[in-house]
Amino acid sequence: HRRLPLRYDFRGWLVMARSSKGYSLVSQEPEDEWEMVRRSSDRDSVRDKHCWMSTMPNIYKATLGQVVWPGTHDSGAYLEEFDCSRVSSEDRLMKLASFALRCLGRRAKRFASGWARAQQLSVKEQLEHGVRYLDLRVARCDRSRDYYITHSIGGPDLDDVLQQIAGFARKNSKEIILIRMCPRSRSVDHAELHEVVCRNLEELVLKKPQQELRPSPISYTLSRLLEEGRIVVFYASHASMSNPKLTAFWSPDCIHNPWSYSLDPREKEEFQLTQYKSFRTSVPRHTRLFNFQFVLTPTTKDVCKSLVYSQDREARRFSSLWDCAEHMNQRLGEFIDAVVQADEQQQLQEGSGEETGSGKIVTVDYIDRSELTDILVQMNRKYFGH
Repeated sequence: HRRLPLRYDFRGWLVMARSSKGYSLVSQEPEDEWEMVRRSSDRDSVRDKHCWMSTMPNIYKATLGQVVWPGTHDSGAYLEEFDCSRVSSEDRLMKLASFALRCLGRRAKRFASGWARAQQLSVKEQLEHGVRYLDLRVARCDRSRDYYITHSIGGPDLDDVLQQIAGFARKNSKEIILIRMCPRSRSVDHAELHEVVCRNLEELVLKKPQQELRPSPISYTLSRLLEEGRIVVFYASHASMSNPKLTAFWSPDCIHNPWSYSLDPREKEEFQLTQYKSFRTSVPRHTRLFNFQFVLTPTTKDVCKSLVYSQDREARRFSSLWDCAEHMNQRLGEFIDAVVQADEQQQLQEGSGEETGSGKIVTVDYIDRSELTDILVQMNRKYFGH
């Protein structure tokens, strides 16, 4: 019999064994408050993932900055094969790479898509899986002038992705969705992109109040968001913040996004925890969200290595983002445990014994290959009850 690898929950109280059918319970400590996962053949340990917020009425009394948000990294990069012709003309290196990929044929395109694809589920499927924070990178096509999702090379149309989000939000009227939208080329017209967002999301998107000088939705309660707009778009461009007409775009400063290029899981974890501890001591609680980007990120040199040394198993340990996600996602439980311990230590130093949530975002690649939503939904359930 093959020995199945074990998995632990973020408190170290639950042991899981992975098989081809999913995860099953092996042993469990008697801690009802933090009990996380029940026996399941398809890893759906939290029921009603598509509407998990509506199962916690008390969560709507909390502010946006008190909730723990499960998210995906490069949420729109889910196509099996990307369009290598969709590259901004201002990016000469990527334009040259795009031309080379089209010349080299289908196998080269598959190799490029392996490094461009970060999710297996569509945006709608991610939301149904429990995701409530989306990371969208946007570019504009030089030929058609249409906007599309990009991760170095072209992904799905932005209109299609926004329609998926709007459709889910209308069907699930109690769910709040955060979006970080990042323009990835200088050809993006901020006002035009704002019009595209408003046209697709319509009344669902939260608009900035004109009377506030520097508004921030982080202090808004979720019940207020239900009334004023259930989709909050943080736009990662400070240049656009000076335009008062872009009322649906909120400041990117509301979310702290530390980033590092690394293929070393431990190095990545240490970087994130160090940044988080510094963030907790320097930023007042519940005024900004910290985004744990729990992903391995290769440099161009690393990607080239995986191609050149494709016959060397050790050298090609990471031959796609799928491999990177497999290495990181299996460490997620222990990492969240370390984050919880950092929160507890900070509360002790502050002399605060309150049991309110400490708002944060955790994003991963290939969300369907991790227990992220199970863990974070249960964390919210501890803070805000059933």
